[in-house]
Amino acid sequence: METINQTRLHKAELDKLKTQVGKIRYACEQLNEPVTAEVQTWLRQFGVVVDRSYASAIVNKWRKEHDLATTGGMPVLSPELLAEIDQINAGEPEVPVVHEEPVTVAEKPIAAPERPRQEAPSRGVIVAWISFIVGGLVSVAANVAHTLYPTAAQLADWAAAGKAANDWTPPPGAMVFAAFWPIALILAVEVITRAQWRRGFLFGLARYGGTTLVAAVAAVMSYRHMSGLLAIWGEDWWGAHLGPLAVDGLMVVSAAALLSMSRAKEKAPA
Repeated sequence: METINQTRLHKAELDKLKTQVGKIRYACEQLNEPVTAEVQTWLRQFGVVVDRSYASAIVNKWRKEHDLATTGGMPVLSPELLAEIDQINAGEPEVPVVHEEPVTVAEKPIAAPERPRQEAPSRGVIVAWISFIVGGLVSVAANVAHTLYPTAAQLADWAAAGKAANDWTPPPGAMVFAAFWPIALILAVEVITRAQWRRGFLFGLARYGGTTLVAAVAAVMSYRHMSGLLAIWGEDWWGAHLGPLAVDGLMVVSAAALLSMSRAKEKAPA
């Protein structure tokens, strides 16, 4: 045991040392074959607290300088400590060593990557396509059917050519153009909405000016054919003038719905 005078002496010497390195080395000089844990304990009684990893490096360096083996912070195996370890081991039963056969784990076959499933079209897409097709077919059929009913001027020209009125047939060109108007209308709408237009005044003018003009002309011509057909069939003014709007309107609205759903699907997260 250290005397009170020795304790005061150590305290005074430690106070003179300004760095922890110096204090740790001073503690090593006071101990017999010092290790980190003993150095920490010795210094703690004088109110000096040092980190274990930091102290271990300095203690190992001091031991190396004094030709002592590096303990890495572990206690020195003195004869007393070895005797204590032997006494503890003598009281424990010996555990038999079991040699186990190596277990072979069967390798699982690597599964082929699953192909992405193609989602079935939604009910909204199906309804929009049906509406678009029905509207287009009815519009084309009504436009062509209108050419089968000659006007008074056409019958007069037919009679002037010496032909009977019952033998009248519409010109092939008239039937082709009658079918062209509703097709031109839907194509113009598709070009306005689906085509990737470049930015700029001229491209904007062509898109919203030129293509809109084409769509308007096609819509008017298709409307006149269907309105005339309904009037010939005996529809009143309201029916003859509002009916064509429902047919071509259904086709245009369905095309816009299909475009909207396709773009919403593209923006949806994967």
